[in-house]
Amino acid sequence: MKKMKTNIRQAQIKAAALQAIGHDGIKGFTIARIAQQLGMAESNLYRHFRNKEELKAELVNEMGAQIGQLVRAALIQERTPEAQLRNIFFGHLGIFKRQKGVLRMIMSTELSGGDKLVEARLRENISGYLAVIKNILKTGIKKRVFSPGLDIEAAAMMFIGLIQATALQWLIFGDYIAQGMRGERVWEIYIKGLK
Repeated sequence: MKKMKTNIRQAQIKAAALQAIGHDGIKGFTIARIAQQLGMAESNLYRHFRNKEELKAELVNEMGAQIGQLVRAALIQERTPEAQLRNIFFGHLGIFKRQKGVLRMIMSTELSGGDKLVEARLRENISGYLAVIKNILKTGIKKRVFSPGLDIEAAAMMFIGLIQATALQWLIFGDYIAQGMRGERVWEIYIKGLK
């Protein structure tokens, strides 16, 4: 097998890991399966990631980076807080549709497996994400787009809940088109509640 640059091989390993998770959930996330999928020995995989937990932590970082890109794009492309939140919400649905592994990761209660590094990365990503959503909501209140009495903490948590609920429906029912249409209706209800 031809030797590849470390960053290219790591990207391949992460993609194979997401594919395994997308197919079988976290239980499908094994070093043996990922190595087999890539046609490499497990020992070669350990040259790029010390262990399964480090690979999981990198997947969490990658997921956080994708969501960060999504959020930055929404903040740049859209002027109103309502449009920013809408783009972020539907951007998530687009990620889930393209990458079932991300969908399964976000819904997994077993993702961290008690690993402190993975838990810390999850907390960092979610805390940063919540801060951005809260800022968008605060801006909406200042611009009089959202109700002045809006509970920002609750509205931010509900926003995350919308994403999780839609993701769960996709996992259970698998019909991305119908779930996307339900996403539209769910979005309309949520945004009305902010006003």
